[in-house]
Amino acid sequence: MFKKLIFLLVASTAVLLLKAQSPVVTDYSYAQCAGSSIPYAKHFDDIQVPDSLTAVVINHVGRHGARYPTSADNCEYLASVLHKAEDQGTLTPRGRSLLALTERVLDYAAGRWGRLDSLGQAEQREIAARMYVKYHRLFTGDSNISAISSWKPRCRMSMYEFLHQLSLLSDKLQITSQSGPDQDRLMRFFDGWKKPDVITEICRTERDNLLPDKPQCAVAVVGEEMADRKLAQAMYAVVSTCGAMEMSVNPAEWFSREEYNILWSLKNLSQYLDHSASIWTTQPAELAGQLMAELIFTTDRALSGAGPQVMLRFGHAETLMPLLSLMRVKGAYYISSDPATVATNWRDFDLVPMAANLQIVIFKSTSGKKYARVDLNEIPTPILPGSDEIYVEWEKLRSHWLQLLPRELSF
Repeated sequence: MFKKLIFLLVASTAVLLLKAQSPVVTDYSYAQCAGSSIPYAKHFDDIQVPDSLTAVVINHVGRHGARYPTSADNCEYLASVLHKAEDQGTLTPRGRSLLALTERVLDYAAGRWGRLDSLGQAEQREIAARMYVKYHRLFTGDSNISAISSWKPRCRMSMYEFLHQLSLLSDKLQITSQSGPDQDRLMRFFDGWKKPDVITEICRTERDNLLPDKPQCAVAVVGEEMADRKLAQAMYAVVSTCGAMEMSVNPAEWFSREEYNILWSLKNLSQYLDHSASIWTTQPAELAGQLMAELIFTTDRALSGAGPQVMLRFGHAETLMPLLSLMRVKGAYYISSDPATVATNWRDFDLVPMAANLQIVIFKSTSGKKYARVDLNEIPTPILPGSDEIYVEWEKLRSHWLQLLPRELSF
């Protein structure tokens, strides 16, 4: 009880201090400021594996690929405001252009909200093909591959596209796949989590620090009287998701680069606070404990010969963000009492683009020792504290991760 009171006191004091801090405005590109809606990267450098190492296990956790917006809410709200401005005679030429885009999105996504789109399908097939080429010896006729996904159709379809590509490359693979509520204890552990009021207050305070009452981007489309922060954020929500549907837009038509960075940073902050460890709550990361424990257990099982050599999982950005934070993956674990610094230290477009994935690859050396490499979005990343090593002894990494597990899940 005493610790809880101290925590609440620290959190409340930090919120009060926000109003006195200077906001940090970033200078990321318009493309980067699509945030977690940014499509997956197209180009990858070859990873040079030492000749002494042979891949023996792959443990993969992926986000679904690019998709249509999850709901029509932002589009319908934005369209309603723009139509009202049109009726009142305050809709500007920029506003008419934005209305045309909004109606195009509504028409294009009608009946397909939240579904995997053709870009998302291609993203998953390409990741699967690269995995097959890099680790060909793990995809022979006697290979045992398991796959699970969240019950959401976009996750199931991501899994099917991935497995379909592997099957095209080798028709002799032994593959088992499962999807549904039974898998959601691992892939949708975030369901039902209620964020503390302090997080809502932090987001509101930071919004008020960064956005004026009448943001210029909103004024430029509907005029001074109807412009407000809610409209600006809805504008950002609609425009920033277009790339994931392969709709070509130029955000500079409606936003200055500074405004787009600000609107992105507010969304990024919300994701950080909701789905990562922070000074205000560590619970979002701790909720990923069961998935992290399962990754350790199934890796051990595969190394003993009792489980599949390739394990694939398909979930959501909300699956990966807490897991990466709990694992202390570089760039995913950031603790500070100043939310204004989150945008320069924890970036959703680096961590969870569409089709984001974490791959734990275990290698066997000629001496028989096991080494692990952790790849975030197919880029090797240092994983042990205080070390830049890419290849680390599996037992050392295993021990490190076991120490990070919530106490009730330790084994």
